[in-house]
Amino acid sequence: MASTVYIVEDDLDVANALEWLLKSVKLAVKTFLNPYEFLAHSDKLEEGCVLLDVRMPAMSGMEVLKLLCQRSHCPPVIMITGHGDIPMAVQAMQIGAKEFITKPFNEQFLLEKIQTILASKNEVNRNYQQMTEVAKQFALLTERERQVMHLVVDGYLNKQIAVELDIAISTVELHRRKIMLKMQARNLAQLIKKSLLLEI
Repeated sequence: MASTVYIVEDDLDVANALEWLLKSVKLAVKTFLNPYEFLAHSDKLEEGCVLLDVRMPAMSGMEVLKLLCQRSHCPPVIMITGHGDIPMAVQAMQIGAKEFITKPFNEQFLLEKIQTILASKNEVNRNYQQMTEVAKQFALLTERERQVMHLVVDGYLNKQIAVELDIAISTVELHRRKIMLKMQARNLAQLIKKSLLLEI
């Protein structure tokens, strides 16, 4: 799914300039001139990040940020203001903002910040999807297969596993084949990598 940048900015000229800049590098953009409209839409946000103006008459960007970060899923937020100061930047970061940029800002700098946040967000999503898939595979293992897998990834040889679990070596080999099949691991290195994702 393509990432979307949400602009929350009450100044139409600034909002249009930001939208043009982001679309010039092929980013999907949705603009909200009213923070209340954005918050009403915030439950339906797609993957992406938010460019949020700090000073808006209807509701301050800091208030919007607080409301966003109280939810279970808070998108990455870049605060933008022409009135920035260090205490405000620190407060925004403490609440949950990823970046705090003061206008007038360097366009290339802003684009780099957005691209970094989106790339990081996509990597987190990929890792989460991968962990979910591995957890489903692990759930297919029997209790004995899990015991064998723990020992395999700890470096035990088949003979040592047989002694540890008081079973025949042939039984260990059978369990290992089933483990590799259920975990969809082509080799031991892949199995170890998957076990690290599960933190077992």
